[in-house]
Amino acid sequence: MTTTQLTDAELTREIRELLERERLRQWVRSCLSKCRYSSANRANAAVRRARLRRRVVLRTYYCEHCGGWHLTKQVQR
Repeated sequence: MTTTQLTDAELTREIRELLERERLRQWVRSCLSKCRYSSANRANAAVRRARLRRRVVLRTYYCEHCGGWHLTKQVQR
């Protein structure tokens, strides 16, 4: 085995690390770029304000990544 070859265990570890880095990148893109509300009540108040000011329909959702609440235009699945 040459120094550039990896054992199965090393390869598995490398793959796990790559997946973890990708998951972190997705979290940064999807969570940190959004406004975070500390409670459902605060998020719902923002939904009401948006409805009155901009006539846009939003809903709230709990974020598993940050433990806060975000707003979205997407219909709940």
